[in-house]
Amino acid sequence: MKRTLAAALGAISLSVLLAGCITVNVPPVSGPGPDGTPGNDGDNRTAVSCTEKSITLNEPGVDYVVTGDCDEVIIEGRDIEARIEQADSLVIRGDGNDVDIAELDSVLINGQSNDVEVTNTATLATVEISGNDNDVSANASIGTVVINGNENDIEHNGSLDSLSDNGNGNTTGNN
Repeated sequence: MKRTLAAALGAISLSVLLAGCITVNVPPVSGPGPDGTPGNDGDNRTAVSCTEKSITLNEPGVDYVVTGDCDEVIIEGRDIEARIEQADSLVIRGDGNDVDIAELDSVLINGQSNDVEVTNTATLATVEISGNDNDVSANASIGTVVINGNENDIEHNGSLDSLSDNGNGNTTGNN
């Protein structure tokens, strides 16, 4: 009895220690994203749960579904798709990534041809882009936009408080 209890307490302690910042590789599951919309004709998605921590998604070609309230979601790589419920911060380092997120405070993009759609946020505090051909669409007002690159497109519903455009061919405007 004492050994069983000690083993159980050890496993729980280890789980708590490992619950911090993680890089996630979990088996795919079929089903809808966090907003209830179906996947791409039944494509498999990799489910990830986040609770107030930082996670990194870095498997090329994977379609992630992230549930819960994350402090930070980091996407590193190429051709990653992510459906995210909520995050304080989204960081993208890479090219050709596609992110749909319900609630978000700030986004930082370092790369090319990334697409970010924010659906349920009242105000997106900060959008920072270093790269070319990125698209950010927010069903929200935006506080500050800083663009260092070319041919980027920022669309929003509401006001845009501050814009620093250090490139060519960038566009900002209401949806």
